[in-house]
Amino acid sequence: MKKLIYLIIFLLFIPFALKAQEIKWSADRPLTWDDFKARPDNNNPFMAYTDVEVGYSYTTSLNNGIYTLSFKVENNFVKNKSWVKKDNQTPTLLKHEQLHFDLNEFFARSLYRELTNKTYTANYQQEVRDIFASSNKRMVAEQIKYDAETQHSINKEKQADWEAVVKQQLMETPPYQ
Repeated sequence: MKKLIYLIIFLLFIPFALKAQEIKWSADRPLTWDDFKARPDNNNPFMAYTDVEVGYSYTTSLNNGIYTLSFKVENNFVKNKSWVKKDNQTPTLLKHEQLHFDLNEFFARSLYRELTNKTYTANYQQEVRDIFASSNKRMVAEQIKYDAETQHSINKEKQADWEAVVKQQLMETPPYQ
């Protein structure tokens, strides 16, 4: 009986432990190098890696044949999947990694807007998955473009351009929830 109680307590705390490994995006909470908890991939040519994930959930209701969906969208930095090589912990590189997180935030906000502006049918589950997949594809392409154009923070002029554009996008795109 005692083992069962310990197991139940352990299982109840798993979600909290997993959440502790994530940082929800906030303009007031920039990343620090201490947030990068994963072991660096020394076979990787890059100096750092930022793992960011957009997730969503929703509830549905049906009234007079009309499906209404309410969404929750989150953009999180995943500490235990993000890494930096110790000799490369510079302010310039941290700004570059922060912008990956900020760029993801823009796409999370865009996803939320797209999800909430859609009129759904009885096939709403597939429609939601399709919107997410399309948004995710655009987000990945933009992250790759960002790294290519800035040469992973080496091209200072392009880095400054991207910082200005993303800052403007966040100002023009209302937060979700």
